[in-house]
Amino acid sequence: VLMFSQVRAIFPLHLTGRAVTALNLFGIGGSALLQWGLGVLIEAVGGTQTGPYPPGAYSAAFTFTAALSLAALLFYLPLLREDAGA
Repeated sequence: VLMFSQVRAIFPLHLTGRAVTALNLFGIGGSALLQWGLGVLIEAVGGTQTGPYPPGAYSAAFTFTAALSLAALLFYLPLLREDAGA
């Protein structure tokens, strides 16, 4: 939610609508792709077993999600520092 205000501050007024729309598109699209990818990962790690998937498959999915979250945070931190000084 905070990214919307930052996008509005970064882009010129005449491009604000496009920028916010792109943020929505990539946010929703990224969520859909993440859900699909986690299903593929869980299936790949624990797909040979019949019945419920093993806990290790879910651990792999949560570890992957945590790694993606950390990568996003590390990518976003310099943008916060630049914006805070303005």
